[in-house]
Amino acid sequence: MLKAALSHFVAVRDRAVANLNNLLQNPAGVGEHVDLVAEVITLVEEVDRANSCVALLTNMQTSDEAEATE
Repeated sequence: MLKAALSHFVAVRDRAVANLNNLLQNPAGVGEHVDLVAEVITLVEEVDRANSCVALLTNMQTSDEAEATE
């Protein structure tokens, strides 16, 4: 279950990073967004949360693996 959860948060992070990069580097897509700053903030928060979850789950997996070898 931890592996599935980890995969989920990696995908969430990758999606948010892709959208953020697209928003910042592709001026053609900017016209669709009314409040660009709010959208950038939302995406940055999404990346931060996903990174935090990835780190937590990675540490849990590492702990489980270490306990299994003891």
